[in-house]
Amino acid sequence: KSSNILWLSAFSSVFFILNFLSYIMEIATVLHIHNNELLVRDTLDSVLKYVGSNVLVIYDGAVSSWGANLDLPVHKCCGLYHNYNRNPYRNIALGFSKILNLFPKSDWYCYCEYDVLFGNSNFKEELEKRAKQNYWCFGNDHRIHHDIKFPFLEKILGKELDRSDYLLGCCVFYHNKFMKKLLELDFFNRLLSFSNGCSRGFFPGFTEYDLSEHIYPTMAHHLGGKIGSFAKYDTEWRGRYKQYPLRFQPDLDELFEEASIMHPLKDYDSNIRNFFRKKRNDR
Repeated sequence: KSSNILWLSAFSSVFFILNFLSYIMEIATVLHIHNNELLVRDTLDSVLKYVGSNVLVIYDGAVSSWGANLDLPVHKCCGLYHNYNRNPYRNIALGFSKILNLFPKSDWYCYCEYDVLFGNSNFKEELEKRAKQNYWCFGNDHRIHHDIKFPFLEKILGKELDRSDYLLGCCVFYHNKFMKKLLELDFFNRLLSFSNGCSRGFFPGFTEYDLSEHIYPTMAHHLGGKIGSFAKYDTEWRGRYKQYPLRFQPDLDELFEEASIMHPLKDYDSNIRNFFRKKRNDR
């Protein structure tokens, strides 16, 4: 009897270890691109190397012929007509609705722009740790506002919101629990339907840069999740900026060799992109 118990205990331990080792966090990525092929391919290569192969590329309806002719080794779809450098929220919502159908079991969903660059996969350890602490959104430059109102979100949630949250929109990770909540609310379809007549991507009553930077963190907070920030930039860096140098502008000019995620890098031949491209190729 004791021998059987020992064998059962040993088998259970081995099974647990094998199961633990076989777990690989899965991230699905929506990559929003513009018509700069070299830059797009360099960014996509870094995504495939360090984030994962579950990728949906969405290109603006304004460059539909260019995007349709672009041969990429990932899923690809034509977005809505945007053609404006502010408020790409409609294409982001469309991208999320599609990638959730393509990869419904992903642990995290990443949205990133064409001028982002991934330098390694160290960020995954952070996401794995934060998922256990009920973080639903993670990015850079988390802010809380009490003077920006979103009646559209209040209507969906059925309550008045006492605050809104913000994350820099160039690269943000959203947990599966949060995305499932949005699907239950039919959030993406409702947002697209409500904004269908908005001229050039504008949203009623909104004057900031991009609606998505506000609505997703705000929804995450009011649905019960936490919002986290790697680093911040406001004329100077704060937080873990050497690993996560992401800011709105200007373009990055300092090379952080251990950087995991970077933005903005709009020059394909920049010293920073050249350094990390060589690093990827060497590996």
